[in-house]
Amino acid sequence: MNQSVNSNFSIVEIKPGQFNSIEGLIRESKLIDDMLSINHAIGFIKSKLERNKVKIFACQNEVNNYIAFVVLVAKINPHFFVKYNWHISYLYVKKECRREKIAYRLMQKTIEYACFTNVEFLSLNVGIDNLSAQNLYQSLYFERKYFLANYYYYELNISDLINKDDKK
Repeated sequence: MNQSVNSNFSIVEIKPGQFNSIEGLIRESKLIDDMLSINHAIGFIKSKLERNKVKIFACQNEVNNYIAFVVLVAKINPHFFVKYNWHISYLYVKKECRREKIAYRLMQKTIEYACFTNVEFLSLNVGIDNLSAQNLYQSLYFERKYFLANYYYYELNISDLINKDDKK
C-alpha cells in the first residue's frame, strides 16, 4: 500500500485485549533484541502489557492499518523505589510511511502520557548511526547523557518540562 505524504492518521493506545492486532507489525519491525527469539520477545511484551508495566501507542492510517508503534516500559526510579519512569524501548514506522512526521507525533503522545503519569524522566537509547532519530529526539528536548556500547542514552526531564509549562 502506498502512503501519501498528506495521509490522515491517528494515534491509539493498544490495550491488552488488542495486542494481537499490533503483533504482526511488531514482528515485521525486527526491532526485537538479538538475544531473544521473536516469540519470547512478543510474549515478554504481551505479559508486561497485561500487568500494566508496558504502554503501547500505535499509529493507524486512514483505513485503520497499523503503520507505526512505540513501546514504553516502566523503569524503577533508583532514587525512589515507589516511583517509576518510562523508557522507550521500541519506536518503529513502516519504511514506506517515514518522513511524514509519524514518529514525531508518536513521540508527542509519549511525552504527553509521561506528563500525565507524573514521572520524572522519559528515556531511550538510539543507535550511534541513526542520525535522523537523534535529530528527532533532540528537537523534542531530549538530552544525550552517555554512550552505551553502540547506543547513545537520552533523557527528557519531565519535571522540568512541566515546570516550564506552568510558568507560561
